[in-house]
Amino acid sequence: MTDHSTRIIIAGTREDRPGGTRALTPRDPCREPNGTHGFGADLDPDAKQVWFRVASEDIRRIRAETPRTRGDRVVDARLAWLSPRHRPRRHLNRFELRISDQGDTWVERLRW
Repeated sequence: MTDHSTRIIIAGTREDRPGGTRALTPRDPCREPNGTHGFGADLDPDAKQVWFRVASEDIRRIRAETPRTRGDRVVDARLAWLSPRHRPRRHLNRFELRISDQGDTWVERLRW
């Protein structure tokens, strides 16, 4: 995946996550045959992973300039999704990333 405009890097330390500080270490991205991308990160110290699925044309609409700032927007959307109704659960770690035509970003639970 060499196209800079379709990369998302999820990395860094987030202290604002419910349940405490988490270090995010990027995982290798993947691409499905239909052009959909998967971006993920390890969440330490829990040894968990989180993954986001998004179409390449949507990635370009994210209001961010670099892969790292796009990743920050994705994490912000995930944290906004967390609420008393959407508490973190061990089995819920895959999300569909949605981006409006205006560049607003939000996540939804990935339904299999």
